[in-house]
Amino acid sequence: FHIFCIMSMSIKSQVVKIEAVASSGNFSGDVRARYESKLSFRVAGKVSQRVVDVAARVRKGQLLARLDATDLQLNAAAAQAGLASAESDLSQAKFDYERFKQMHDKKLVSDIDFSNRETRYKLALSRFEQAKAQATVGENQAVYATLLADSDGVITENFAEVGQVINAGQPVMTLAREGEREVKISVPESRVDELKT
Repeated sequence: FHIFCIMSMSIKSQVVKIEAVASSGNFSGDVRARYESKLSFRVAGKVSQRVVDVAARVRKGQLLARLDATDLQLNAAAAQAGLASAESDLSQAKFDYERFKQMHDKKLVSDIDFSNRETRYKLALSRFEQAKAQATVGENQAVYATLLADSDGVITENFAEVGQVINAGQPVMTLAREGEREVKISVPESRVDELKT
């Protein structure tokens, strides 16, 4: 388009361009954390305590919930007793092995008797290592009865109530981590092209 203006007997011309004006629109949506964690216990049990509710701001390492740890503590105690027993058996087997080794070196016992004592010692050592591992697992499981926040953030969902029995790995809470945010909106298909720019 050309616009002509007459001003004091002089004629000026100016070019006018037509450009598309960006349209605006309102969309409803949610602002949420970019990273969310579904938190769960590593062992099964009955929820005995929930310390925080939805919308609570938490810090990394903060207690969120707890399971009834009675059975886990009993298992840990049984594993410790098994370890003590295996340690006692190992001590006796080692003593017998060393005694028979000395007698074998002096040719006072047969090769078969010495071999039997050596095998018993190795077996006792193996049982001790197994009992030691079971005791460690028992101690870990007793610790797993507490659910701690894995980072700073806000609790956005709760899936378990006090008294509820849950499985290992079953989500108990959702923690929205602090930091980056995302906006999730629903746009009608007919208006998607408007947003590409």
